[in-house]
Amino acid sequence: MPRLRKVDRVRRHARRRFRQRVGETLTPQRHDELVRAIQAGLAEFIERPSRRVSIFRVDELRLVYDRRRKLIVTVIRDDSEPEN
Repeated sequence: MPRLRKVDRVRRHARRRFRQRVGETLTPQRHDELVRAIQAGLAEFIERPSRRVSIFRVDELRLVYDRRRKLIVTVIRDDSEPEN
């Protein structure tokens, strides 16, 4: 079995965390929509922990965005939301 590329592993991780933390499926179309919102400046910038990764808020979601790969890395649960 061929080894997955880094991009594929990041996408898989984001899909898993999205389903776990939001309860919805992160489809390729939804992913592209969220990335376009970030790139167009429609997302609220929260912080930039490194040169490559930034955190944005889009549609009540806190997303970690990888600028180099142009991918959503993961979804972060808001501290204000109660855990299930």
